[in-house]
Amino acid sequence: MTAFLGAMSTITYSNKGSAIAFAFLSTFPIGWGEVMTMLMVQYIVPEQDLGVAFTVVSSVRTIMGSIFAAVFVAIYSNKLPGYMASIVVPALQETSLSAEAISEVLATAPTASQAAFSAIQGVTPEILRVINAKVADAYGHSYAFVYYTAATLGVVCLLSALCLRDFDVYLTDHVARMVYKKEETKEDSLAKHIEHREGA
Repeated sequence: MTAFLGAMSTITYSNKGSAIAFAFLSTFPIGWGEVMTMLMVQYIVPEQDLGVAFTVVSSVRTIMGSIFAAVFVAIYSNKLPGYMASIVVPALQETSLSAEAISEVLATAPTASQAAFSAIQGVTPEILRVINAKVADAYGHSYAFVYYTAATLGVVCLLSALCLRDFDVYLTDHVARMVYKKEETKEDSLAKHIEHREGA
């Protein structure tokens, strides 16, 4: 997964097939990784704290996901203006567009509206193709830093996994909690628990 996240940083406007393949391969193992980490945490906590452990792990997954989503958006948002200026502007300066029209293109780019681009004075079908290609390249270069960060986090996770304790001792047939029908036990465990507390 980490390797394919790194490979995603090479995606450009011209290699969409690779983008699709790398996106699929980089996300394919996510479910397996999440399930394994949630199980391992539950191996090492006392049985009476299983519910708390599961709740904490599930909450951390959501919280950390929100945090790093914000980090990735911040990285991408900070890089995009620079690449728009270094990729899109020089390409448009070689066309017949005026400086004012180029500024309008930059302002319209976040909307990705073809109608809005076409409405800018001086934009021809040929210039529109240039705009689409160069804006896409600028976005691709900006997203590359997001994938650099994601790949780095993947390396950190890999190193952390190598430092984990040996979990083989926990792989037994012991089941801490079981779900069953009352008819199968011939007793109401909840009522028994309440009686026990009242007797105490």
